[in-house]
Amino acid sequence: GGTGGHLFPGIALATGLQQKVADCMVMFIGTRRQLDRQTLAGYRFQRASISCTGLKGMGIGSRLRSLATLPGAVLEAREIIKDFGPDLVFGVGGYVTGPVLLAAKLQSVPTCIHEQNSVPGLANRLISRFVDKVFVSIPGEYSFPAQKIVVAGNPVREEIIAAAQEKERGDKDRLTVL
Repeated sequence: GGTGGHLFPGIALATGLQQKVADCMVMFIGTRRQLDRQTLAGYRFQRASISCTGLKGMGIGSRLRSLATLPGAVLEAREIIKDFGPDLVFGVGGYVTGPVLLAAKLQSVPTCIHEQNSVPGLANRLISRFVDKVFVSIPGEYSFPAQKIVVAGNPVREEIIAAAQEKERGDKDRLTVL
């Protein structure tokens, strides 16, 4: 959707891993969109991008063009994964998730996804059949394979937790609206 909604839980997970696991290397594979670059700036992550576009909410011509780019996107992701050599590929949704996780699965790299919403997005619904685990934020009924589901909550970035703690220590009479 271009809001970064899928990126922020991924950032929270990645920074948490870097704090807990010595020498943890993280790579984000995304698009060449400015939002992706700006959102990830300032973090100690490697970055790569693949060429693909979304399917949902597009006209038939755009959908066909998008479908035509998928094999190339999987090949691009395959090369990135081969070069990086990850122990795990973790998808957080969005149209980049499918080609990247499919490429990882084809190389026998363990895979999982995280669904932040109560109604799963198209990419996570489609790729859930192929991944090893599906982490969800909210308990509920999902179309994911039941044996793969783990209710894990939503990863939250450290700066959000710090802001909440600051509010708890701060002015109790001040109204804050989000």
